[in-house]
Amino acid sequence: MSAGIETVALAALLTGVVMAAGHPLAAKAAVSLADCARQPFLRSLGQPPIDRSMSREFAQFWDELEPVVTCNWTTMVKRLIIAGKGISFFSKIAFIEELRRGDVVWRPFDIAELNALQVGILLPSHRALPHVAQTFVARWFVNSSNWKPWPRPCEPQPATSSLNDLRRGFPGAWRNVLGGEGGIRTRGGD
Repeated sequence: MSAGIETVALAALLTGVVMAAGHPLAAKAAVSLADCARQPFLRSLGQPPIDRSMSREFAQFWDELEPVVTCNWTTMVKRLIIAGKGISFFSKIAFIEELRRGDVVWRPFDIAELNALQVGILLPSHRALPHVAQTFVARWFVNSSNWKPWPRPCEPQPATSSLNDLRRGFPGAWRNVLGGEGGIRTRGGD
């Protein structure tokens, strides 16, 4: 990481294969690109969900893929997936409610480099974390199985939005979400 930039939070928000709950691929623990090539594909927009630099194998697959539908409206793609009209590639975050209801199933790819990808919140070390980013971290990262908390217990902290307080542990209200445990994993580990 560049000097003066800190990683506030990291999470594995993997892109995987989304399909109707009764789809034959739902029985697999991980899905190969060869499996996907034999299925009707529903494309959301024209850009690949995974950058070319992350996987040459995926980039080649994406270039050769012929979708049965290309749509820029995610709600329509969701409806088509639920109706069993095909599969698509998304992260779980795009289908939170549908996954909870059991309408769809999400499976990872069987490509190791794709399953190692993480997203994060980066911040110049001289800046405070904006309130909206604090809220996002508290609601998504902390309440998600994707969250990898800093392994030390939180110390009681006054509620504040400064990054220095976040590095020491969650401010008061956030500690309640974690039952007094957790923290933000930063580049320096402090």
